[in-house]
Amino acid sequence: MQTHLQTMTMRYLPVQWAARHLLVVAAAITLAAVLAVVASADGDPGSDTDGVGTHNDWVPLGSILPQVTETGFISASIDGLGTNLPAGTITIIKPAGATVRSAYFAAASTGFSLRKLNNTDVQIDAVNVAWDLETPSSISSWNHWSDVTGMVKAKIDAAPPGPVSFRITEVSTGGIDGEILAVIFDDPNQTTSNTVILLWGAQDIAGDTFNIGLASPIDLSDANFALDMSLGISFGFQGSVQVSLVDVNGTRMTSSAGGQDDQDAPFAQDGALLTVGGVGDTNANPSPFAGPGGNHRFDDELYNLLPFVANGDTSITVDTINPSNDDNIFFAALLVTSATAIVGEGILLAPAIATNDIGDTHTLTASVQDDNGDPVVGRDVKFVVVAGPHATTMGTVATNAGGAATFSYVGTTVGTDTIEASFVDSSGTTQTSNQVRKEWVPRTVDCLNEVTWVPVPGSFVSDPTAVPFGPAGTFTFDAKMTNVGVDDLTDLAAPVVTLSPDNRILNYPESPATVGDVLTLPLIDGYADSVLSPGEMATFTFVVGLDPKAPFSFFVD
Repeated sequence: MQTHLQTMTMRYLPVQWAARHLLVVAAAITLAAVLAVVASADGDPGSDTDGVGTHNDWVPLGSILPQVTETGFISASIDGLGTNLPAGTITIIKPAGATVRSAYFAAASTGFSLRKLNNTDVQIDAVNVAWDLETPSSISSWNHWSDVTGMVKAKIDAAPPGPVSFRITEVSTGGIDGEILAVIFDDPNQTTSNTVILLWGAQDIAGDTFNIGLASPIDLSDANFALDMSLGISFGFQGSVQVSLVDVNGTRMTSSAGGQDDQDAPFAQDGALLTVGGVGDTNANPSPFAGPGGNHRFDDELYNLLPFVANGDTSITVDTINPSNDDNIFFAALLVTSATAIVGEGILLAPAIATNDIGDTHTLTASVQDDNGDPVVGRDVKFVVVAGPHATTMGTVATNAGGAATFSYVGTTVGTDTIEASFVDSSGTTQTSNQVRKEWVPRTVDCLNEVTWVPVPGSFVSDPTAVPFGPAGTFTFDAKMTNVGVDDLTDLAAPVVTLSPDNRILNYPESPATVGDVLTLPLIDGYADSVLSPGEMATFTFVVGLDPKAPFSFFVD
C-alpha cells in the first residue's frame, strides 16, 4: 500500500506539517494480554505451514521502539514492496523544492523461515543495503533496519517534483517478505513545524501498547493539528482470518490491519506479504469492527487518531494485538502536523517560529523528558543561536520542577536567527533539540512628531484629462518631509488618513490607494540611501485621481 505522507497531512503527510502546541510524545512499549488465538486456515499464505512455531522469547527489543525523531518544516513519504519477482519498485513522492533530510529502510524475512538477512541480500538501485540493526521476530523471522540517506539523497534531490522510483532486488526472494522506505524531507512548502517519528523492531504477537504523553492539552480547534499513524506489517494474508486489531484510548480503531497491500504479485504468496501505510493510501479509518472480508485493501494501515482524542487530553494509548499469532508488525510512523514531538528521552525547543521588532526580548523554553516521558529536573540546558545576526549568543539554564528551562535575549539587528538547545542525557550523550526560527524586523513607530510635511509652492498641477480611477482628471502636488527628530528613520511609509470619497492616489505601489492604505515612500533626495537622518529632507510627489472634479481634502500621516 502506498501512502504519500506529505505533512501526513500526516492528514496527508502532506506527511506535509509552527507549533501552537508543544506535543511531547513519550513511547513506552509494554506487553498486552493475549485476547484470543485464532488459527489461520491451513495452507494459506502467511501461516506456519511447516510447524516451525512461534518464539516470543526471541524478541530482545520487546517490541517496536523509536529510532528516528525529526522536527521542523518537514514532510515525509513512505512506501513498501512485497515481491517474489527478480526485482520490484518502491516509489517516493518528492514535494516541489524539497530536499532529503534523512531516509530509512526496513526489511523483514518471511515468517517462520528462520532467515536472517545478510548485507548482500537486498539492493537499492543495484547497491547492497548494509543493516545497522536487526532483531528476531516472534514468528521465527528477522527484521532489519538501515539508514540509507546516503544511498537515495542525491537521486531524489536531483529529481523533479513527483514520483521518484527505486529498483529493489532480493537474493532468494521467497525468503524475504518485503521492504519499507521512509524519506523525510526539508520541505519549503510547509508553513507549520511538524514532527515525524519512525519506530522499528519486532512486535510480540501477544500485543503492544504505545503510551503517548502530551505536554500540552489537545486543542481540536487548531485546524492545522493532525495526528496520524502508519503501520508496517509483514507476513499478513487477508483471505482468511489473519488480522491485527488496533485500539486507541480503549476504543477499537480497526479489526482488519495487515494483509498484502504492497505486494506486486497477481496473487498472495509467502515472500511477498507486506503492507505499510504510505503512498497511495488515505488516513480514512476503516469500519472499526468489520473484518477485511477477503479485501486486503479494506484497511490500508494509515490511520487518523484524531477521532479517538478529545479536547484537553494529555495522553493517548494505542494497543495492537495479533490474535492469529502470525502477523509481524515491525514498523510504525507517527506523523504530527502543527506540533513538535519527541519519543523517549529528549529535548524540545519552543516557540518554533516568532517575529519581533529589534529591541524586544525573545524568550525560549526547552522541555526535557526521560524515557518514560517524565520531566527531567535540575539538568543543565545549553541554548545557542547557531546562525543569523545574533549567532554565538548563548546561555546555560537548569531545568525546573516541570523539566523546563527558559532563556531570553534582546535582538539588536534585523535578520533571522536559528536557535537550538541541548543537554546531556542519562547515557552521557549530548542530545540536541529541534531548531527554531526567530525573525527580527525593524521597529515600527509612529514618527508623526519626528517629521514635518510642507507642500511645495508652485508644484500644484491640475489636468482635466481622464485617467483610470480619475475620470475627472488628476491633481498633482509635491510635499517635503523633514526629519526634525534625533533618530535615523528607515522604511518610511505614509498612511492615508483623509481623502475625499471616490478620489484615489495613483502613483504609489499600493495605488489606487484610499483612506486606510499605507503608501511606501520612494528612495529619493535625502532618503535615497534608505535612511532619512536628522535634518535631512525628501520631496515626494502625489497624484490624485479626481472623481468628480471638485474641491477635496487630503492628509497623510
